[in-house]
Amino acid sequence: MIIITDEILFLHIINKSLLDERLVVEIERGLNSDDDFRKRYEEFKDIFESSNSMMKDGYYVLHSIYHNTNNLTHPKLAAENTALENKFNYVTTFATAENIVMVRVLHNQATNDYKLFLICDNMERVRNASVKIDDYPEDFITDENGIISLKDGFIDSHTFISVKFKD
Repeated sequence: MIIITDEILFLHIINKSLLDERLVVEIERGLNSDDDFRKRYEEFKDIFESSNSMMKDGYYVLHSIYHNTNNLTHPKLAAENTALENKFNYVTTFATAENIVMVRVLHNQATNDYKLFLICDNMERVRNASVKIDDYPEDFITDENGIISLKDGFIDSHTFISVKFKD
């Protein structure tokens, strides 16, 4: 069984030729036979169409394409915190159709650290890109791998994120 993640579904909407043929066949099968799958697909398609040409001041405006239903603030025992210090959990993915720009967000509950992973169609562009996150006065600059580490912040599917590449 092939698992269709939200990112794969979004890529199918943007440009299905980017996906392996087996994934395309599985998505098409789901669209023809599963009402819930079709509804999810249509929601992503609406996001794609609303963000297709969203640029502001040279920044690509991203929208959350996945909402993690897990509660980020559930309590942990003190002994668990030590073991979880290096564990990051998936929060959400932000995306826009233009240049296939995505930011994947992970959170460490024990340290309240976030890691943001910038992904795009040309991974050479992710180096030293500027990322705006609402409620922060300054832009964040990605490292050589397109990663931002954020301490003591808060990011969820309602956060506004935009990306500007150097070129």
